[in-house]
Formats: sequence, structure tokens, C-alpha cells
Amino acid sequence: MANLNYLKLVLVEKNKTEKWLADELGKTPCTVSKWSQNTIQPDLKNSTKSQICWELILPNLS
Repeated sequence: MANLNYLKLVLVEKNKTEKWLADELGKTPCTVSKWSQNTIQPDLKNSTKSQICWELILPNLS
């Protein structure tokens, strides 16, 4: 099975860039790039601003 990165897929579908996500979350583009490459995983215990951003790009998984 291919190693699929959901974050990268959603960014493409929403026509957003890693730079955009980094700016929205207050993270470095390098950090977001590592998330997209599955080198590291994002800390989901971020601020409210981060949570709002995730809700914009990720569909309801329930």
C-alpha cells in the first residue's frame, strides 16, 4: 500500500499551499513540509486559531 499523506492531499484539493498553512498556524514552512512528508506529525494540542485552521482544511471525520 502506498504511503499516503492526507494533509498533502487536502491542501491540493483545497488549493492551499504549505506556506499558507504555515502562516495560518504560526509555524515555519519547514515544519509544515515535514508534516507533509510524514517526517514528523503535528501537535494537535494547539491554540484555538490552529483548531479553526484545521477545521477549514480537514473534513468532519466523524
